[in-house]
Amino acid sequence: MKNMCWCHASSPRFSALFATVAPLDASVCMSCGYTIYRTFEICEWAIGRLPASLSKLPPLLSLSDILLRNWTMNKFDPTKDIPDLTGKVAIVTGGNRGMGFHVVQQLVNHGAKVYMAARSEVSALEAIAKIEAAKPEIKSKNQINYLHLDLGTLKSAQASATEFLGLETELDILVHNGGLMNHPYAKTSDGLEDGMAINHFAPFVFTKLLSPLLIKSAEKQGTDVRVIMVSSEIHSRAPPGGKFASLDEINDPLAPPSSQDGLVARYARYARTKLANILYAKQLQKVFDEASSTALAIAVNPGGVATDTVLEDMGSFRLVGPILRFLVSKFAKSPLEGSLSALYVATSPDVRRSASKFAGAYVEPVGKLFAPSKDAQNDELAKVLWEVTEKVAGEILDSQVADIEHSPLYT
Repeated sequence: MKNMCWCHASSPRFSALFATVAPLDASVCMSCGYTIYRTFEICEWAIGRLPASLSKLPPLLSLSDILLRNWTMNKFDPTKDIPDLTGKVAIVTGGNRGMGFHVVQQLVNHGAKVYMAARSEVSALEAIAKIEAAKPEIKSKNQINYLHLDLGTLKSAQASATEFLGLETELDILVHNGGLMNHPYAKTSDGLEDGMAINHFAPFVFTKLLSPLLIKSAEKQGTDVRVIMVSSEIHSRAPPGGKFASLDEINDPLAPPSSQDGLVARYARYARTKLANILYAKQLQKVFDEASSTALAIAVNPGGVATDTVLEDMGSFRLVGPILRFLVSKFAKSPLEGSLSALYVATSPDVRRSASKFAGAYVEPVGKLFAPSKDAQNDELAKVLWEVTEKVAGEILDSQVADIEHSPLYT
């Protein structure tokens, strides 16, 4: 090939895919419209040759989105483009594996003090040791700390936030990366559908308790406070209106008992949680604005990423599982590549320079402002979700969350 742009040079696996299906003109950049069309065409060609009953499954419906968007992102090199973060304090949930691990590593490598929030201390300490081994000076500076956080219970989220408040007087970056993918229907000990509990309710409680500190930190000269919600393109496949109006709706399995553990219902519930992430960021930004805070709340789509969780999920599907696992492992982003979306919105000076555009926004890889689904743009739906979440969480925690004292954010 001649005259390869950075797109071709940095994605040989993707070029190989084209070579096996149709010739690719080396002079055409992968970010151009023609190549994007060919990507989509290849996906549709493959899916169209599957039995009708299989081609409509959610994983396959998302396959073209993975390939269509994965390689059309702005160039962002974390080693060069992340500014010096010395003096900044960050929390990354689910930071012990997958994308979260790389978010932690990059933040630390650029000088930030990072709390790796995770359920398993053993797993977190192993991840911390791996990061410190790669850059020994990190250990001597005590830059990474473990913070216990079990997103499966609201009391753990509350306790974790309380513990952090006793350790630090500033918080600059909060990345909500931890979460649960599509899953058989179940409820947590709090009586919440587990996907909504882990992906939305626990992050809500955790952030609410930390919000006074976020606002206080944003008041300091030279600070740049940001809250990042890792969402997904699949949010567009959530049920109309999200079904957030009550606890009964939130606990709705979105299918009859006979099919509530089927693929369609599982993905619909997962999509609902990702819609909730976008709506939450949208409403949190409004609350920040009402408090005259410069803090930013942003939702991001990392793109299709071959994390261990995703590969395990793809491999679990009958008949098509091995094929999906192979395709995703070969052509989806690596966890490091997937982390770039969150890293960009968490650290890039461009975001602060265009704060009015990024505030409460939905951002695609990497750094591209994008209009999410119609429901995700619904201000009233965001407000309803916030109010219902606050009410339900308050009842579960005996109103300890709903009646936080000294908080300028909720008075």
